Amino acid sequence: MLALLSLPIRDNADQDDLVRIADNCVSRIENCFSQLFMAKSGQFVQVYESLSKALNNDPNYILQALQMYVNIVGGLDTPALL
Repeated sequence: MLALLSLPIRDNADQDDLVRIADNCVSRIENCFSQLFMAKSGQFVQVYESLSKALNNDPNYILQALQMYVNIVGGLDTPALL
């Protein structure tokens, strides 16, 4: 199985070949982490997209949302915000 995941390394491989093989391994690891992240956060992708659209339409959207949140939880003196 491990042989399927890596490029073959020749006995006479030069430095450039080894760097390409290492770069390929790093890319595969990054892709695995990306897939894991997407699997775990896939349910939030739609929320991220909606927030992005709202921010593009109204840059003050986050400020308004934070002000509403502060008003709901009772102001800045609330221990949850400290």
